[in-house]
Amino acid sequence: MKTPMARDPDMAGLPNWPRLLTRAQAASYLGLTINGFSRGMEDGMWPSPITYGGSKLWDRRRLDEAVDLLSGYVIETYEQDVEEADRKRRRDAWNAKRR
Repeated sequence: MKTPMARDPDMAGLPNWPRLLTRAQAASYLGLTINGFSRGMEDGMWPSPITYGGSKLWDRRRLDEAVDLLSGYVIETYEQDVEEADRKRRRDAWNAKRR
């Protein structure tokens, strides 16, 4: 018997997923079955959950980072520094015009 995808019908129509996801939501977000997600957790593929109010929740951004690493899509630190310096330069120029 094929294991069904962990699709949460309430989540299917959302354009933006919540920041913190239950196990079923995290599996669905990644397009995995709950069992597949759990196996990935055992293998260290996915980040550990945080515990809030007795519930285990996965940070969506950490899941995105894990997928980025798996797919090879990682912005190098140098590129991040250049982007940040450019944002600061534009912000400073905009603030100077306002004065």
